[in-house]
Amino acid sequence: RIRFTQHALDRIADYPIWVAPGGTIFEVSESTCRHLEYSREELLSMSIFEIDATLDPNNMGKSRNELLQEWDPYKQGDSFILLARHRTKSGREIPVEISLSFVTFEGVDYQCSFCRDISERKRMEESLYMTQVSVDRSADMIHWADPEGRFVYANQAMADALGYTLEELRELHVWDTVPEITPENFVERWSKAAGQPALLHEGSGLTKDGREFPVEVRTSIVEFGGRSMAVSVARDISERKAAEEKLQRAQYALDHMADYVIWFDVAGRIAEVSETACRQLGFSREELLSMTAE
Repeated sequence: RIRFTQHALDRIADYPIWVAPGGTIFEVSESTCRHLEYSREELLSMSIFEIDATLDPNNMGKSRNELLQEWDPYKQGDSFILLARHRTKSGREIPVEISLSFVTFEGVDYQCSFCRDISERKRMEESLYMTQVSVDRSADMIHWADPEGRFVYANQAMADALGYTLEELRELHVWDTVPEITPENFVERWSKAAGQPALLHEGSGLTKDGREFPVEVRTSIVEFGGRSMAVSVARDISERKAAEEKLQRAQYALDHMADYVIWFDVAGRIAEVSETACRQLGFSREELLSMTAE
C-alpha cells in the first residue's frame, strides 16, 4: 500500500513538499523534482525560502522556535489554500496554488503542501480580463440579450449613448432601446439570426429621452453556459449619414445646374461626370467614363 501511494505521488500532476520546522525541505516526490528542475538530493539540502519566491527571505535567519510560533495560527483546523510563486532551478517562476496542512509525525509538526501549477489558468484569466476590458471600454455599443429579450450585459459606451446607467439597462428589454423591434417581432428576428453568420444591418437606437439616432448593427447568436444569447455590436453612424446626405445634396445640385461638370484623372481619363454633362454632350454616363480628354 505504501508503494502504491509513493507511486501515485511520483506521477500526479500536483507535486508535494514536506517542510520541517525551521523551513528545511524534509521530503519531496519525483513530481516535485520534475516541476522544480532539481534532483531529490538537491531539494533535501534546501529550505522552502529558496523555492517560494513569495516568502520573506529574512525568515531564513529566524530560529526554529520563532518559525514554529509563526506556524501556530495556521495549525488549527483543516487544510487551507494559498497562492504563491515557486522558483525553479533555471530561475523560472511558476504561479502555484497550494493546499497546505500541518501533520504531526513522531512528535514533530510538518508542513504538508500539495502544489498545483496554475500557469495555464493564469494565462486564461489574463486573456479573459483583457477581453473584458476591451469590451467594457470599446467605443462601440455592445450588449448581450437572452431569448426573452432582456439585456444580460451592456458596456459603458451603450449606457452613455442611450443615457441610461448600466443598472437601468439591466432592467430593460431590447425593444426599449430599438424602435424597430417589438415584443411581437423579436422572436422572428431571433429565429432569422440563429444559425446564420453575423448579420450586419442598419437600424435605430432610442435614447432614454426619446431621441432616435442611426446605428449599424452586427448581431450573432451564440451558445453560452448552455443558453443561447444574442450578441450585438452597434455603431452610431449619425456623422456618416450626415456626410452621405450632404454628398447627395451636392450631387443633386451638380446634376441639375445649367453648367456641366467633368472630372479628369492625372492620365486624362474621364473619372466622373454629372447628369448635366450627359445631357449636354449626348452621351450616357458609361460612355463618357470610357473616354479621355482627347
